[in-house]
This record gives sequence, C-alpha cells and structure tokens, in this order.
Amino acid sequence: MTLQSSLRFVRPCLIGVLLALLNAGCGSRDDLGRVSGTVTLDGEPLEEAFVQFEPTAPGGSTSYGRTDSSGNYTLMFSRSAEGASLGENRVRITTFDLVDGGDRASLPEKVPAKYNQDTELVVTVEPGSNTFDFPLESGGNVIQPRVVQ
Repeated sequence: MTLQSSLRFVRPCLIGVLLALLNAGCGSRDDLGRVSGTVTLDGEPLEEAFVQFEPTAPGGSTSYGRTDSSGNYTLMFSRSAEGASLGENRVRITTFDLVDGGDRASLPEKVPAKYNQDTELVVTVEPGSNTFDFPLESGGNVIQPRVVQ
C-alpha cells in the first residue's frame, strides 16, 4: 500500500470522526425539551412578547423566547441550547420591555397579570418536541411595572 492510497483511506475517516465530534458538541441535551408555539391576545398574534418558562421544581433554570410578528416563539435555554427544562414549568408572558439602560419603557404591558406576574399558566415539558400555544384573553388586571428613575 502506497502513502497516497493510505491517505485516500485515512482522510475520509478523519473527516467522519471530526464531523461526529462536532455533532456531539452541538447535540441536544437530555434534560431539555424543544419548545415552540404561538401566542395570541384576543385572537390576534401577540408581537414582541417575552415568553418565559420557569421550572416549578427547585434548581431548574428559566428559558426565554420572544414572539415574532406572527406570535410565534421558540425557547432558548442558553445562547447555544434550545429548549426548556423537562417537567412542570410556570409560564409568564409579557410585552413590557425597558430601553435606554432601563430608564423608560419601550412597550406598555398589554397582557393581564394572570399571564405574567400572577400567572395561571402551567405546562409540562416532555423530551423531544413540544408545542404550546397560548390563546390569551384581555380583561382583568393589567399591571404596568414601575420604572425607577
């Protein structure tokens, strides 16, 4: 076997091993389930809303997402990991956002407190893909967070 024929065999093997290692580093985590869905308010897509999944069990970490113009969201556990902690999660949805270093609100709160501060929303995240749609209804107490100047 010549050196050139050996390289023809070894090169594809090395590429395969490198691809497998890269894929393992980017793979999904066993303690997370992928989560996406749609948020509407009174039947209309709720744009630019923050969606937060907070595990009810001690020690879990919160996942976040933001809705697009169609009300669709996908949760991120971290910058590099998509999903939310498995098990029961409390869900909070808000449109309130701060700008200018927290000096003023960019969007007023549109969502009643029963979906954010005093949330009644609880879901169970399972392994694999999860879809949770939230058809919210206006009415009730809408709390405008106070901006401290």
